[in-house]
Amino acid sequence: MMAFDVVVLGGGSAGTWVAEGAAAAGRSVALVEQLRIGGECPYVACIPSKAMLASVHARQRARELASLGGGAPASLGSAKAAFGTAVRRRDELSHHRDDSGAASELTARGVTLIRGAGRVTGPGTVQVAGRELGYQDLVIATGSVPAIPPLDGLDRLGDLAWTSDQALSSAEHPRSVAVLGGSAVGCELAQIYAGFGTQVTLIEPATQLVPGEDPAVAEALAGILGKAGITVRTGSTATAVRQTQDGRMHLSLDSGPGADTERLILAAGRRPATEDAGLDSLQIALGDDGSIPVDDRCQVEHHPGCLGGRGCDRARALHAWRQLSGQGGDHQPARRPGHRRLPGHSPGHLHRARPGQRGDDRRPGQGRRARRADSPHGPGRHGPGVN
Repeated sequence: MMAFDVVVLGGGSAGTWVAEGAAAAGRSVALVEQLRIGGECPYVACIPSKAMLASVHARQRARELASLGGGAPASLGSAKAAFGTAVRRRDELSHHRDDSGAASELTARGVTLIRGAGRVTGPGTVQVAGRELGYQDLVIATGSVPAIPPLDGLDRLGDLAWTSDQALSSAEHPRSVAVLGGSAVGCELAQIYAGFGTQVTLIEPATQLVPGEDPAVAEALAGILGKAGITVRTGSTATAVRQTQDGRMHLSLDSGPGADTERLILAAGRRPATEDAGLDSLQIALGDDGSIPVDDRCQVEHHPGCLGGRGCDRARALHAWRQLSGQGGDHQPARRPGHRRLPGHSPGHLHRARPGQRGDDRRPGQGRRARRADSPHGPGRHGPGVN
């Protein structure tokens, strides 16, 4: 058995930060990761999506060149060729989904990297590809996987249906796409494809886009997407999908007409990747969605040597773990992470940011009142959204 002070399950942004911090504090650390060091963000999420959005924004600016004081509008060329150019830039910025550089940097900082799927086999032990690791402290940072909605006929589509990860890895330029899910990810993907001439239908079961945001933000975003030529269907749930004779597919909705499309993108959220982590061997009772029960210091309930994140929110987990490590991984007692104060941000054609919880989520007498930037009283002296 290889023994370590700390074993970190998961090499995403939170897991690598904790592992490097603990190693810098002099602890022996093993990080277990099956896929890529750095998680989804550098390879199939944040970086490639922002690279594609930057190309979309550049094309839009080129269309507006004359109105911005430039000369004649720039030649944009064909949307298909432009998409191919943007994809090549996307893949360069995401290192063609190769994590070798990140892995080398991790090991150079004193972390032992073990490739494979880690599974807890009992208190103090983890098994990876037939190897047994011992630990004093365990950090569960297994991240998340795309949530697959219960859609009749989905299992028969094969590669006609993409997850968001697959959409941001593909070089295909479809003539039409339907995006299931109007969260930040779904809205970004809709903007990306529409920016290169693809006919886009965005479907969200809730009554507004980005359901976790302020209704005024959702309304503004829906207007921007509509101007981009995107068909926005809120308050609609996809119930079934079937292939048609022309090689496309027809999507049935529970309200209004259906949608015909070449490709279906599943952006209906994510779920914690805890199913095969062996946490039952520690008598950890997972939530219905696979989430790990933690206290207000992100310690797994009734397991003081085991740390976990709230649900599958990487930004919140990283923010909390920074406090848990005392900014140096010195294993000092944790301060309360204060989840309600964690900031949020999602870019796109409408950049959205908030300093903490929404105004309508606040409890009476809790903190200062929130003010929207478009309030008749202005954003206030503390900047947009806070006063």
